Amino acid sequence: MAEERKTVGAVLNEQKEQKSAKKNGAAPQKGKNASVESPKADKETEQEPLKLTRGQIFTLTTLLIYKYRFARILVNRDIDKEEVKKKIESIRAAKGVITPFLVLSAKECIEAGLDVVDYNGNVITKDTPDLEHILVILDGQHRWEAIKELKKAGEDYEAYFILPLTDQYDLMTILKEANTSVNPWDGIDWLTMAIQTAKVRGLDTSKLEWLKSLANTENISDSAASLFVTGGKKIYSKATIKSAIDSKDPDKLETLVDEDGLDRNKNLYDAAIAKLNIKTVGLKITPKMLFSFVEQLINKNKPINDAYAHVIEFLNSLSKEQIESLDNAKKTTSRSKDQVITGLFKSYWKAFTERETLS
Repeated sequence: MAEERKTVGAVLNEQKEQKSAKKNGAAPQKGKNASVESPKADKETEQEPLKLTRGQIFTLTTLLIYKYRFARILVNRDIDKEEVKKKIESIRAAKGVITPFLVLSAKECIEAGLDVVDYNGNVITKDTPDLEHILVILDGQHRWEAIKELKKAGEDYEAYFILPLTDQYDLMTILKEANTSVNPWDGIDWLTMAIQTAKVRGLDTSKLEWLKSLANTENISDSAASLFVTGGKKIYSKATIKSAIDSKDPDKLETLVDEDGLDRNKNLYDAAIAKLNIKTVGLKITPKMLFSFVEQLINKNKPINDAYAHVIEFLNSLSKEQIESLDNAKKTTSRSKDQVITGLFKSYWKAFTERETLS
């Protein structure tokens, strides 16, 4: 059966009839299927306010006529340029967008405690003018960027938008499910979700934001980023982060964001990045070795701040030749690259501590 189509005028008249029926005590009629409105509104109804309803698919053309604009929430995944290229190819191949964008009002997102920004990076708040005309794209970020890129290239494709078909939802859950059911989130996406979830719960996000910054830094591995942030204690896998978000036990997320020792860890990272090549710093073995030296000193009853300061002093003492040896370390027939670097670090540390003892 062909899909039913409604003009904007028909939709508005239907809404007016439902309002009238509601006032008279009659139950409003519900549509059987999602229908698509046409941007060709007649003159009599064009100035009527457009109410977005569940089960109705709206075109971009119509939303723009009614002065709607779009925004995103910071919890959503960061834009991947390669993914945008794939979407452009897909839209061209299919001669259009295959599925509608999932949207929600900015007001509802803000009321849920989510950070909303427009596509120019401006923060949207409850005091933003015409807030009721701002829609947040929950699912379809890469398709949206693809549509904009295609338009710049002179290729116009219609876009379609729909509200969640159910009103029985938790906003964070619907966002997560919408994004993971088709194109699974990677570790950074889940980390972004954890940051926003923590903000909504009123938790400090400094630790997770630093972790995201390091993980997004070229030549810094995710494992090295986790070890620097946690003081060499843990590697935050995607499963660990997801578990903290999904858990009904609030302690899991609180443990994840715990910033104890964060300043010390940042100071050690800064010292390492200032002295060593970033590729060496970004290896998992580097923070592992540096924090093992910290642990050695603490086990010898050295105060923790002094232990960190001592390891930073060690880094600063490394000679140009020693640094080059670490940077140029390669695997041999009998040892892996990590084992070679481990041996070098241990050798340099031993020489440093022996000099300290003699002095």
